[in-house]
Amino acid sequence: MSRTLRASLLSMLPLTGLACTPPPTNFAEFMPTYSTVRVDENFPQLPAVQVESVDIKRSVRAKPDLCGFLSTLTIRIHWPAARPFPLDQMGFYIRVASGNLPPGLFPREPITLVHTDGSKADIRVSWQDDPVTMQKPLSFTLEFIPIDRWLHLGPVTTKKVP
Repeated sequence: MSRTLRASLLSMLPLTGLACTPPPTNFAEFMPTYSTVRVDENFPQLPAVQVESVDIKRSVRAKPDLCGFLSTLTIRIHWPAARPFPLDQMGFYIRVASGNLPPGLFPREPITLVHTDGSKADIRVSWQDDPVTMQKPLSFTLEFIPIDRWLHLGPVTTKKVP
């Protein structure tokens, strides 16, 4: 390969990286409050989060585009009306309990949702998938555990997909 051609190809690499913008995740690290609080029978109990929908958009390409084989998982959650704290003040542990979802999509630490619609929010993650001809069907079980600012855990909600 000639030097000119190699230099031309290398000069395009940063532009290729900038051209691919995966969808935003809509979550950030959850930061608890370290203030003391008296916990007794009057302290509000956390409700279970409701998972309204799980939408998977797999890459349909046989050859990679600028983003490679980008696939996206969107989870719509609903925080019950009878709740002690608003959705944007809550944290959630999200864990892949079983199945073949790609590893590392969700952090080990609790997350907080950046953009909420009152009591609803979408959680989005993306991953580099296989080419469409090599993809295997996804089947997995997710667990959602609410956590408040004082590190009290709520009940586990399990969602099996599909």
